[in-house]
Order: sequence, then structure tokens, then C-alpha cells
Amino acid sequence: DAFIMDVKENYYINYIQIATMATMQNKEFGWTNKAGKEKVKQVKIPIPKPLENYTSYDIQKAIADFVEFINRKLDFCKEFAEEYKLKSNKLNKLLLRKIFG
Repeated sequence: DAFIMDVKENYYINYIQIATMATMQNKEFGWTNKAGKEKVKQVKIPIPKPLENYTSYDIQKAIADFVEFINRKLDFCKEFAEEYKLKSNKLNKLLLRKIFG
């Protein structure tokens, strides 16, 4: 489903996407807690306030860039772990054949 966002200032789209997904997940919408139009209207996406010399947009971009960086690192770790698991299973089978075969 789609929704319309009331845009009142300059938003960093990647931040809005990340914040929306996280906020919706935290609301635990699902089969028993349907995300109907009225419930979605009540969802508030947290927007950082300006801080010192940084605009809200600057902070949104920094947060989004950081989350994307962490996600890339996690994806790499998942790939590495899967590769390690496959190699470990092959080694285990070879050792078992050598010991018991």
C-alpha cells in the first residue's frame, strides 16, 4: 500500500525511507494488527531538529548514511558467514570420510 506524506520542509529521502520502515516495524503491523488508513495516518516519523551548525537535512543524511553503511557491513558479514559455513561443512565431511571411511 502507499501513503501520502505531508511535506513541510526539506527531507532526505533515504532517511525518510529508513525511518518509515523502522517506525512501521516498531508498530508491529501484521495479520492481527492491520495497518489500515487511520492507523497509518497516526504514525509519526521522527525528524531530527537542527543542532548547532547542522540543519535537520544534514542530520537526516548523516543518520541515513550511517545506517546504510552498517547494512552494507552486515550484508558482507552474512555473505562471509555463509561462505565459511559451506567451507566448514565440506571440511567436516572430508574429515569424517578420512576418519571413518
